Amino acid sequence: MIRVSYALMALFILFTQISCKSLNNINPFSKKTAYVDGVYEGEYKKIVTAKVRVTIDKGRIDKIEMLDYKGWRDQNASKIIPERIIKKQRTDVKIVTGATISSEVIMIAVNNALEGAIKQ
Repeated sequence: MIRVSYALMALFILFTQISCKSLNNINPFSKKTAYVDGVYEGEYKKIVTAKVRVTIDKGRIDKIEMLDYKGWRDQNASKIIPERIIKKQRTDVKIVTGATISSEVIMIAVNNALEGAIKQ
């Protein structure tokens, strides 16, 4: 019985590491970037789902709206992460403690929206 418990715990840890690893290092907009003014939408799904609308004004991230958000253990990440992105003008901001996956999914959704806003 104890071996089964250890095996299940090991599988859980492995699954958690695999799902988190796929979210890490996905951030093409880690440096401040000039954007084309407009409104852009992006989404990302991975355990947590986030769909955002990003408004660019005068080449800067002006507003981020959460159009759809489904997740658990949010810890207010759906409010805090957009505020941090706007303040820093970049998407690789500090995650919300206790809401790592939610934070990363929101950042990736914003990245996906910003792909259409990059000046060529």
